[in-house]
Amino acid sequence: MFSDRSLSFYFIMDLPRRQDVGENAGGKVGKFSEIFYFHPFTRTEFRVKMKDARERGDAVFARSCQYCIRPGRPTHSLSGISNQGESKKMMNRRNFMQAAAGTAFSAAVGTQLFSFPQSVQAASDFAVRPKKALLGRLPDAEAVAKMKAIGIEGMEITGPVSLEEAKAARKLAEAQGFCFHSLMGGGSIERIEIAAEIGADAVLVVPGRVSGVKMPEPWEFKIEFDEKTNRLISVVEGDNTPYADYIRLHNEQMEKARRSVEALIPKAEELGITLGLENVWNNMWVHPAFAANFIKSFGTKTVQAYFDCGNNMKYYPRSQDWFDYLKGQIIRVHIKDFLMAPDGRGGRFARVMEGSVDWLAVRQKMIETGFSTWITVELQGCPLTHEEQADRMTRILDGRPLA
Repeated sequence: MFSDRSLSFYFIMDLPRRQDVGENAGGKVGKFSEIFYFHPFTRTEFRVKMKDARERGDAVFARSCQYCIRPGRPTHSLSGISNQGESKKMMNRRNFMQAAAGTAFSAAVGTQLFSFPQSVQAASDFAVRPKKALLGRLPDAEAVAKMKAIGIEGMEITGPVSLEEAKAARKLAEAQGFCFHSLMGGGSIERIEIAAEIGADAVLVVPGRVSGVKMPEPWEFKIEFDEKTNRLISVVEGDNTPYADYIRLHNEQMEKARRSVEALIPKAEELGITLGLENVWNNMWVHPAFAANFIKSFGTKTVQAYFDCGNNMKYYPRSQDWFDYLKGQIIRVHIKDFLMAPDGRGGRFARVMEGSVDWLAVRQKMIETGFSTWITVELQGCPLTHEEQADRMTRILDGRPLA
């Protein structure tokens, strides 16, 4: 049932309901909420304390977490942990308890089971499993039916779309329980309005581009920037004189990007649309620290990150680190791969799960940081059928390697 690389189980208990503990400033609830997670491949246990947990309906929503990580076997008993309020199963279509997965878990990791009370539920994902989507033009009813049949739950829409087409497409999708979750190329008021009409709650925005000047090789970058102004100070160790034009143009482009995004915020807030700024091949966001600081500087949840797992590999070949730097600010994820050259200098895009992205580490970071919205395959000239795309997204979410 489980491979030795499977992301395994989360033992979760509910927070006391707000009325049980009293109202706190900002609606925060702060008692006794913990998750225990054991990863059989790395044989590492995560004991997660939800610091800034909030209620979303009857479910628990964690805005941030602290992690205490230690190797070893899962030996905690949860039976003594205080819990008020009825337990809820956070997410999982497959009922772990009913499927007698305790036996499979014991066999898979070769250790004793947790001892847990009825107030604790087990699930194979933290909170909510991200949904799978494809990228493309507006589909017809037959295409939607085919996607649903292979486990695809939605799409990110590309290309021109009129308001009339958007309204008709939304009606078609909703009739089949399908969703257009995002619109690519959302850097205008018109596109934000189109996104709202198709039922999306996010748009992808490209924050700018630097080209035509001398710049470091991707592996040479070591940037320093002013956190208050987001202006680059230096881009390599030592003498930065050869890259003065790059630094100047980069700072100009980021200021232009800020003005453009700020102009979109009022309409996006009005229509409930999140602006997802993507890390693209634009010779700008070469390190996740800079991207995180830029997004944070807007001071609004309307501006978030649209993270592409493959785009920054040539600059920073650890896609998983972006989740830590952005700390819950990732609204969507593009599933794309990049095969690094043997010497670590450059490379090329590759078919998903056939490149250098560490998908197990990426998935683990999704879980740790609570990412739970949509993942969308972007092929970037590396073809896969719809069935192959669906299968590879499932494998990534399950923590399973490519067979």
